[in-house]
Order: sequence, then C-alpha cells, then structure tokens
Amino acid sequence: MTIESQTQPAPRGERKLLFLTVGLLYALTSSGDLVGDTEIRWAVAERLAETGWVDLPAGVTPLSAQGTDGRWYSFYGPGQSVCLVPFVWAGRALAAAPLPLATSADMGGQFLASVIFFPVCGALAAVLLYGIVLDATGRAKLARWIALIFAVATMHWQHTINTYEESQVAVCVLAALWAFQRAWRGGGWRYLLVGFAAVGAGACFRPSSVVLSGPMAAVALGADLVRRSGAAVRWRRFGQWTAAAVVAMGPFILALMAYNHARFGSPWRTGYVAAHQAMGDGVELFATPLWTGLTGMLASPGKSVFLFNPVLILGVFGFVGLWRRQRALAAVVLAASVCTVVFHSRYTYWSGDLAWGPRLLASAMGLAALTLIPPLQWRRGRWLVVAVVALSVCVQLASVVYSFGLEFYQDRRHGTIPNGYVWRPGQSQLYCRGRNIVLHAAGRPVYESIPPERIRPETHQVPATAEQVRRIHAVNLFPFKARANTGPGKLFYALLAVWGATLAAWGGTVLRWWRRARAPTRNPQSQ
Repeated sequence: MTIESQTQPAPRGERKLLFLTVGLLYALTSSGDLVGDTEIRWAVAERLAETGWVDLPAGVTPLSAQGTDGRWYSFYGPGQSVCLVPFVWAGRALAAAPLPLATSADMGGQFLASVIFFPVCGALAAVLLYGIVLDATGRAKLARWIALIFAVATMHWQHTINTYEESQVAVCVLAALWAFQRAWRGGGWRYLLVGFAAVGAGACFRPSSVVLSGPMAAVALGADLVRRSGAAVRWRRFGQWTAAAVVAMGPFILALMAYNHARFGSPWRTGYVAAHQAMGDGVELFATPLWTGLTGMLASPGKSVFLFNPVLILGVFGFVGLWRRQRALAAVVLAASVCTVVFHSRYTYWSGDLAWGPRLLASAMGLAALTLIPPLQWRRGRWLVVAVVALSVCVQLASVVYSFGLEFYQDRRHGTIPNGYVWRPGQSQLYCRGRNIVLHAAGRPVYESIPPERIRPETHQVPATAEQVRRIHAVNLFPFKARANTGPGKLFYALLAVWGATLAAWGGTVLRWWRRARAPTRNPQSQ
C-alpha cells in the first residue's frame, strides 16, 4: 500500500496559504539586518561573491582559525554563506541603482536576506511539518493547527528571525522526516534519496545537526524494516537505504571533507577547536557536567525549554498517546530529542547564548510539535489546551519585541558560557523581558547596564554603555529599529511603507483563513 492511499488530500491551496501566512509574519517581525554569528557568515558570502573563496580578512572576528595557507577562516558550515551570496549580489545591485534613497550594498543585501531568506526558511519548515502530520493522520485540520502552533507558539519563530542557522537546519530535518515517513509507509526509492539529501544538506549548515538527523534516520530505517516480512526482503530494503545514503548524502559529506581539507589540511578539522583554543582562558568545548546541562535545558528558570515553549508541556503528556497511535513517529521524536539534548548538555556553551532560551534545541521544535497530535484531539480539557497554547504564543511575542540580546546588554555578568544565573528566577531572561516590556510601556525603560565581574571579550562579558542599551532596547521590527538608530528620516519612512504593505498582505492571508473557516466543508473526510 502506498502513502497516497493512506492520506486524504489537503484542501486546495492550503499549503501555499500556510506558507504565505507564516512567511509574511516572520518578515513583519524581522529586524531588517543580520546579527551575531550571521555577520561572520555574511562576510564569508561577500568573499565568495568577490573572489570565489571563503577566507576572511585578518582580525574580522576571533571566531575564526588560521588555515594552512596562513589565511583566516570561519569555523561555521558553508551552507548559510552559500545561500546568502545571491543577497550580496542583490545588495550591490540596489546600491548601484539610481534610486531616490541611497543605500549601502551591505545594508541593502542584509535587509533583503532578513526579510526574504530567513522567513522563507521558517515558513517552509511549517509547511513540511504540515505534510508530516497530514501523512501520519490523514487529517488536514489537525495538520494545519500543528503547523501554526509550531510557527507561532514555539521558539522556532524567534530563531528564524534572529538569522542564525536554526531555521535552515529545521527545514533539512523536517524534509528528511517527511521523506523517511513516506518511505517507511510504502513510498519508493526517490523518498530515500530526498531524505538523505536533506540530512547531508543539514550538515552543511551545521555539522552537529547529524546528532539530530542521524538517530532519526536510524529509527526510520528500523520502522521500514519492521513493516516488511522475510529476511530476504528486509536485507534488500536495508541495501536500498544504504545505497540511498551513499548516493544522496555522500556528495555533501565529501564536499564538507574537501572544504575542511582545503582550509586546514585535514578533512576532519573544521577550525572550531583551534579557534577556541586561540581564545585562551582555558576554554574547552565539552566541559559542562552532564547533569548541569540537562537540568539547565529542561528545568532551570533561565533556560528551561518548557518555560520558553510552554506548549511543550502538553507534548510531555501527548507523547504517550503518540506512542500508542504512531509508534514509529514517536520513536523518531524520542531518539532524536534524547540524542540532541544529551549531546548539547556536555557542550560548554550548552545554552547557545547569547540567545533566547536554549537555542541549540530550536531546530528540534518541529519534531517536538508532533507530540501535540494527541492533545489537540482530546475531548476533555480543550480549554486547558487553548490556554497553554495562548500562553506560549505570548511568550514568543515577547521574544520578538526586542532583540534577543537586550537582557545580556543590561547585565554583562552573563556571557556565552552560562553560569549560576540560570537558576536565579530574578535574573531569568524570561522574567527580565516581561519587566522590560512593562517598564517600557510605562515610559520608564531601563538603559543602565550591570558591569561584568571580570572582563572577558571572548565570552561577550564587556561593559556596555547606556547608549548601546538604548539602541538595543528599541522595538526590534525593522522600521522601528532603523528609526532608533538613524532617526525619523527618509529611510524610516521608506521602511515603514514596506512594513505597512507587508502587514496588509499578511492581513489578506488571515482574511482568507477566516473565509475558509466560515465556508461550508465540501470534503469532510479531509478534515
């Protein structure tokens, strides 16, 4: 039996409408620029556009390592930089065009990337999750709600618009699961190729993504083999999976190995260890006690994944139901989640700071959202489900009001290596964000900054001025952020017009959802 015979078709145009709704929302809440580590990837993209190579000018960032040719290189995967190259070219074209409003190539290119590329990635992840739930349950309405909750009630929203690589990894992980699920439900060879190609692409964005996608692929293989009878049939299918992995994932892995060898003389060296050793101060990459990282990511007031994503509390209870009804899917969620949590618990920078919540778990939010399938079908306690989802949406709205770095600028004692502050509720980023919103609304924003106990530039623990805090305390939507930095000039009004047009377009998608909800259901079985 094939996957197509097990799944009712989605209502016409629903995937497109979902994509537009989520993508436009993410564009509306974008800051309009690239921040943090993405600026380094942008610098690599510029070098690719200029010279065809990936070296960095010396001294651009301490987050780089010296290669065998004496030049400096970023230790990040090349995936995002390659994707940003077209936006480098677009920025230069804008700067050269005879437009009334002059703009630099950097500013124009980064703006386009932040309001197009990253929202597209975030929205595509939601559409892929929609397809996974639809294939698993055959219920388009349920798939729609799971996808929307994932998009607006988890930290996927924040970690899409902050322009790091989490949204791209999420796309690759969910694309792989979509394909693997179709393969184990009776799909053909082509789905295995798509799935392993997605795993390989994810490694190009972040090599450690294999900790998430590897267990997922292993469980998917097991689910496929269990459904088949006879040793000969199973061995043949195992051979198909192995061949697909070699054919589809192999080119990505070989490209990464060649990329590393060309820079550092070894296919196994990414520059990550060398860069951190060069920082000095005895920083090791895996120095966190396992229990410290586990409890920090799961239970601490400052970084608990459940506090920053309250909707996942429902998923804890929903997992039991998912295991009973969709055991293979539940096993994928369990294996991938356990592996990524345990792996990052030992990581020195386990919190992913400077960031909103436990950033290194953000790419797993799509998998975690699958545990919401049973709660959304509960006959009792529906108001509780609605209340928890609403609370989670409020948390995500709070995350996009200001830059994720605001609270770190206000308290420079907190750096990229988390310390005891994550267990102090009064220093929790979530609590401080709520306080910042209330005080700002009351006309009493806090621009003071608590100095670090010890200055450590390598962990971003350096003094911040009141002006720096003021700038980052601005509303982080792109026209208003520009106004805080440049004043109410032509740039602000031009960006405000773009933002207004985007808001109108997003309002149009919301209206279409409302009309769909009121329209008579033509195919009840698809719901």
